[in-house]
Amino acid sequence: MSVEPESMSSSSSEEPDPNAPVEFEHPRGTMAIVVIFGVLFGAGWLAMYIFRFLALGAPQH
Repeated sequence: MSVEPESMSSSSSEEPDPNAPVEFEHPRGTMAIVVIFGVLFGAGWLAMYIFRFLALGAPQH
């Protein structure tokens, strides 16, 4: 006949287990920020390529 102490049974139901794995979740919007910066970088590169490089024409040697 084993009797479990009251403090142990009540604390385990109220407090989460410190050894339990914690579910990690990225903050919302992180991927959106990365995609927006990627699109801005790509648009800037494309604009420089079209309006600066192609506007000068092919090099003539």
